[in-house]
Amino acid sequence: SSDGGGDSAPAAALISGVGNGRFDPDAKISLAQAATILIRVLGYNTQQVGAVWPESYMNLAASIGLTDGVNAGAYSPITRAQAAQLFVNALTCKTGEGSDYYKGLGSAKSDVVLLAVNVDRGAIRTSDGTYLPKANNVTPTGLQGRRGTLVTNDKQEIVSFVPDDSTATTVTLSADAQAAYLKGTDGKQYTISGS
Repeated sequence: SSDGGGDSAPAAALISGVGNGRFDPDAKISLAQAATILIRVLGYNTQQVGAVWPESYMNLAASIGLTDGVNAGAYSPITRAQAAQLFVNALTCKTGEGSDYYKGLGSAKSDVVLLAVNVDRGAIRTSDGTYLPKANNVTPTGLQGRRGTLVTNDKQEIVSFVPDDSTATTVTLSADAQAAYLKGTDGKQYTISGS
């Protein structure tokens, strides 16, 4: 079917089944199938991807970083961990129109640090303020201390957090922190920039 967009290729369904008129909902999903679904979610059309499945989908997935950190063959079933990695990767992938996918999920605020989680009714305190996650019982403690981009919806609820490639350092204080620096029990002094 045509999407009515003139010269653009028709949009593909997100999930189209396994062939021969079968859907097979209880089957394990392969890396190629999962990548294909996410490439379609990212808004790529068949003209941008290519006609050969799964090779053209796998090539595009690799070129946009969708399969980074996922070690599996195209036809291999993926684990929950590998699926989670694909979803995380998708956040920072470019869409078919060339924009960062996460920017389409809400308002994006960059250079935000997650300071504390579950501070009040599940709230997450950031360097930009305190927010509630969009879903209940979301506790991204593994992201505490990380810097990245915070994505919020129109109700100021956290939709996503996309960590950047900076590193976090945990310091146990040996004395009170000063305005421009702090000292750890290891004797090392850490400078705190004004920004």
